[in-house]
Amino acid sequence: MMPPEPSTRSLQGEEEEYDSQEEIWGRLTDVHCHANDAFEGEDLARAAAEIGGLGTGQVCVMSSSLDSQWKTEQLRALQPHKVVPAFGLHPWFSATISITNEEGGQRIVDRRDHYRRVLTKRHPPLLVVQAKKSKLRHDDEVAHQKDDEAEELLHAWIDRHLHLLPDPTPLEHFLTDLRARLVRSPGSMMGEVGLDKLFTFHIHPRSSPSAAGSPSGQSGMIIRSKYKVLIAHQLHILHAQMSLAIELGRPVSLHCVQASTELLGLLEVLTDQWGPRFTGVPSTRNALHASSEPHPKQSASGSEHGGVNLCWHSPTVSPELIQQILRKLPRTFYFSYSSHLAALHPPSSSSQPLPPSPSPSPSSQDEKKQKNPPLYSSRARRAIQATPIDRLLLESDHGQHPATIDRKLRDIFRLVLSLQPSTPDQPNNALHLAAQIEANWHRFYSPALVHPSSPH
Repeated sequence: MMPPEPSTRSLQGEEEEYDSQEEIWGRLTDVHCHANDAFEGEDLARAAAEIGGLGTGQVCVMSSSLDSQWKTEQLRALQPHKVVPAFGLHPWFSATISITNEEGGQRIVDRRDHYRRVLTKRHPPLLVVQAKKSKLRHDDEVAHQKDDEAEELLHAWIDRHLHLLPDPTPLEHFLTDLRARLVRSPGSMMGEVGLDKLFTFHIHPRSSPSAAGSPSGQSGMIIRSKYKVLIAHQLHILHAQMSLAIELGRPVSLHCVQASTELLGLLEVLTDQWGPRFTGVPSTRNALHASSEPHPKQSASGSEHGGVNLCWHSPTVSPELIQQILRKLPRTFYFSYSSHLAALHPPSSSSQPLPPSPSPSPSSQDEKKQKNPPLYSSRARRAIQATPIDRLLLESDHGQHPATIDRKLRDIFRLVLSLQPSTPDQPNNALHLAAQIEANWHRFYSPALVHPSSPH
């Protein structure tokens, strides 16, 4: 069933009442940002000072590259009441991890061989469509020839850039460090981890998602390639990280781009391996009953039946996929939305005038935005409307000046508010929505606060 049409009333009068009040904005948590990338990752004290001045209640600072892990830890030390640290390896940096089995003794990984193994021109298909034998054989020969040519080009590219490629870190070494950071940082999460079949591998000395995505390359020269990190390699690393999160009972912030099939498959594997400790559902026969409970009771071990909470950050997915995931993990799966990924590019000057904004920005620094309010994609709107209100969280996904997190979080809050149904019996109310999102955050995050320094 599709949700009712959203109210399109203006929030201008309501903003005058609550814009500067902590009862609204102080209740919100930015569940996914990259404040450790601000100022090129070189001025953590300044980033921490800006975080301290935010009206937003708390910010979850995601780690991404190997180098960002300690920066996240340092930000938490500088702002212990504002920063919720998250540790983990982003899929964009998974090529720096080696998963070759150790044969005993100290292992030396050959850099050239490693990158030849993990990089590819294209991901292999998930399914092979059957065809007539003659045609299939011909297609295989052509594909094999193309693969040989592509492999030669890949090897040549690696050889040209070998002096710039970082030495691979053995997975077991990374996991040892990751475990240590999670254990010594009470209340920490895991993130940003996940899968990505769209991005192409790049070489950058500082290696951060926000810097790598910057058109100006503000953190230095970025060498972009046309090669991808094998999805099987990404899956191996994500599986290992999520298994650690399950062992320690930590919430997880997930990145998933064009890899929903692989993610669903991994969720099945983790369900088989860990059972209720992962899903929070005691048995298959109780799954239907569990899915009917919007707010599972909390106990000393997190939720009533355990389980590890997962949040898909900034998803651009269909309502059908949202429902499919919630059927698999009815107790533990959440979705967080950002104004950045929901927004469309502003129209050109020749376009028709923009309609009045249902949720104008309040601050004087945003006067330009009030005249030209952001447009949001219909896909993002449908995803937000399809997300159960008790599974919805907010984020900025911001990696520049932390001082702008407030505005970004308020933008997405207003979009979500404008999409909520409003009836005479249940008016669309900002304070009610803020309280609901705050409750969602506490339900998602609370298991991390239970015995945070030791495994369950």
